[in-house]
Amino acid sequence: MDTKTQRPLLRRYALVAPRLAAFLAGRDIFYREAGGGELLRGPRVSRSRELARYARLGAAELFTRPVRRDLPRRPDWLLLELADAEADVAGAGGARLRDVVAIASGLFGELELDPVWLPTGASSATVMLAIRRSYETAAVFDLARMIADTIFERAPGLVTLASDPSSDRVRVDFRANHHWGMFRAPFSLVEGGVCVPTSHPPLHPPHEPTDSELRAAGALLVARAARPNNLEHAFAQLEKLVQTS
Repeated sequence: MDTKTQRPLLRRYALVAPRLAAFLAGRDIFYREAGGGELLRGPRVSRSRELARYARLGAAELFTRPVRRDLPRRPDWLLLELADAEADVAGAGGARLRDVVAIASGLFGELELDPVWLPTGASSATVMLAIRRSYETAAVFDLARMIADTIFERAPGLVTLASDPSSDRVRVDFRANHHWGMFRAPFSLVEGGVCVPTSHPPLHPPHEPTDSELRAAGALLVARAARPNNLEHAFAQLEKLVQTS
């Protein structure tokens, strides 16, 4: 990539570098070049300045796994991805997605789970739940599936669990919790801006954040990771919901 093309990427990576590097440290990293294409494995990152490598590679988006390399079968985040191909989070067409987000938020409240919401596009978001690294991947995957099933049951006309890009429903996807799963990293660059984590809806599509937004979002991830969610309680509550449904 030539210097002229690298310059905007270098500027944007410099903006998010401290928070993005902090999250990616100890994780496998994958990237997608500007213009799309397949995901490529990228170099490891432990310090902010190392993110400049991704600008030189022309990396327009960064992805990672919900596990760290030292315990690859023990996730530290549970993930749910919500996507509506026909919606816009910021516009009138996003009513369907906003309704599903509201239903999911209500369920998380019942389960006493504190999510991080990560808008990843104009019509998509990832729900991130910090968890203790004492659970095997299979157990986390099962809980994510149970949560997705419950959201589907509460919104059968709005939600699909199938991976169908032509669907007119909001897809709730829990497959990123599989041992090979990955998700778009918090503070990743995307078309239109930066994926900025937030503690609650309403969700704002990726945008060019201010320094104060980045500081607050970085502090949010640190705080959630320091107080992981209680999955035993969530399992028990979901089982009760299944029995009474």
